Amino acid sequence: MKVFKELFKPNRLSSSNSVKGLFGIPNLRTPNDFHKFSESSLSKAENIYQELKTTKVAPSEVIIRLDKLSDTLCRVVDLAGFLRTAHPQYTMVEAAQQAHELLFGFMTVLNTDKDLYELVVQAIASGELNTEQLRVAEILKHDFMKSGIQFNSDNIRNEFIDLSNRISITSQQFLNSETLDTNEAQFLQLGGSELAGLKTLVPLIKQNFKVYNTQPELLQIIMMKSENPEVRKKIWQLKNMHPGVGSQFSRVESSVSSQESLLDKILADRLSLANIAGYNTYAEYELSDKMMKTPKRVYDFLNKLTTELRPKVKGELNAMSIVAPWDYPYKLHNFRKNAFRNDSISNKRVVFDLASVFSTMNEVTQELYNLELIPSDCEEGEVWSPEVKKLDAKLNGDLVGHIYLDLASRDGKMPNPAHFTIQCSRKREDGTFQLPIIALVCDFETSEISFDDVQTIFHEMGHAIHSMLGRTNLHNVAGTRAATDFVEIPSILFEKFPLNLKILNMLSSNHKDTESFLSQYKKQQQLTANTEMWYQVNLSWLDQYVHGEQFTRTRSSQQCSNLVTNLMNVYNIPNTELYTSSFAFGHLVTYGSTYYSYLLDRWLADKIYDKLFVNEPWSRGGEQWGKVLAKGGSVDPIELLSTIGIDSNF
Repeated sequence: MKVFKELFKPNRLSSSNSVKGLFGIPNLRTPNDFHKFSESSLSKAENIYQELKTTKVAPSEVIIRLDKLSDTLCRVVDLAGFLRTAHPQYTMVEAAQQAHELLFGFMTVLNTDKDLYELVVQAIASGELNTEQLRVAEILKHDFMKSGIQFNSDNIRNEFIDLSNRISITSQQFLNSETLDTNEAQFLQLGGSELAGLKTLVPLIKQNFKVYNTQPELLQIIMMKSENPEVRKKIWQLKNMHPGVGSQFSRVESSVSSQESLLDKILADRLSLANIAGYNTYAEYELSDKMMKTPKRVYDFLNKLTTELRPKVKGELNAMSIVAPWDYPYKLHNFRKNAFRNDSISNKRVVFDLASVFSTMNEVTQELYNLELIPSDCEEGEVWSPEVKKLDAKLNGDLVGHIYLDLASRDGKMPNPAHFTIQCSRKREDGTFQLPIIALVCDFETSEISFDDVQTIFHEMGHAIHSMLGRTNLHNVAGTRAATDFVEIPSILFEKFPLNLKILNMLSSNHKDTESFLSQYKKQQQLTANTEMWYQVNLSWLDQYVHGEQFTRTRSSQQCSNLVTNLMNVYNIPNTELYTSSFAFGHLVTYGSTYYSYLLDRWLADKIYDKLFVNEPWSRGGEQWGKVLAKGGSVDPIELLSTIGIDSNF
């Protein structure tokens, strides 16, 4: 515990003659250094590329070299992706953007090179690849085919590439339009009785103030706190970009129309892309390399959830007396608060110390996997902000990776917790392993955090542990480089451990009566759990529908609106036409037929926890689950789950 308390004291950066830069990468400290790093990496990648095209090697060596080529590029692209999001200096963010564009252009060249594609096809057909090499070869082939390389006709291939580019550009336009420029922002002005229930937001709110649709977090708080139903309705309409609230919304109608047009184009182009590739629907095309494989399996899963949830949801909504969609946040907030009004624990702010959280986590990972997390000194130039810390991960005493913790709040920092892969594991030519490097970003104001925050840290560290244990020979399947609908299972599973009383007692040594706290917390979470899941199920159905067989290329957004109306009727809520704004459909663009993944992974994580850990967290389940994590993405997920007794017939 003492060593972890040191972790959250100000950094004592060791200065030496070392040339370490960001994440320990030599000579990477300034924007100019990053330019040099990206250009050097590009040069190395070009050399590997030319060798592959001019030198005949064994099929296994083809895959190994292609994997090395991919790793060389991803080490820059992944780092650039992180810096664009998290680095506090604009000049470094700008350099990262330029590096990303430089290497992305070269990656486009690679993905459309027919000679490389033929080398991969021949390697697969040779029968000489081991299981991991074959898995990577299939991934590479799939990536090539997503660039239309399999088409003999230049016209068809060019059409495929044009569609892919158009979908990418239109999708970015749609997502950018969800957060309008300040000059385009719509607002409501509230005052007098309209401020009832909002006193806790002072000094943020004064008498007569404007709230804008570019402030989603504030809008959500107002919907949760406001005692005035008309205010809640107006805020809900503003949040979801619905016209008709007042003259200040005069620009919304054209904005909605523009969004609908963009959505129409995206869905129609996706269907055309899938048809050219030989699939009936975009869902078939997109799911072909996922754990679920086919839309039918997704439908069966969602049908099962829908049948189980419907009666439970109706009971929860009746208990909360929900009569309109804008009432839900307010009713939910008060329902939970009133349910435990007389409970003494609910009136206390139970907090957890970050040092205790990581100390406990270290004990958990040692017991489960013999993986030790050790605070380590950072050298000057190694971190992007003074408060960033580092953990060395050691498996059975051997160093297997580094985890950088950027936990403290600072101006301009992204508010949402996230896990970033900076570098993957890979076996080098000399037999040694490249160490994975992970960054975990949170935005905590103090070192005392809530229990929800504790679970968030365990969730994000679940990803990091997957990267530490998933040591494979090839980078393309290392750690979290696994199927989209599998990769969240380890993180969701790990966030369950703080809910075990034995582990909670370790986390909260200063708190008494942890058993009562845990019991109350679980009850609060279960109060409306079915309704919250039902909403996710409906969004998943919508995602499958618009990318499935029933959809047409014309007036796609109107079909979305009609379907949402039908889905929301299950809630028995009036005015469901207000759910029809295409501004509410961002998940269709972002996920594109895979929105079900989080629901599936949570369901599977529940099954795994109940099977391996529920009775005793230190059981042999850690050894069994550790073997699953060690495979990264090198084995089909369904086959991996079968090794721990999870039936593939979901």
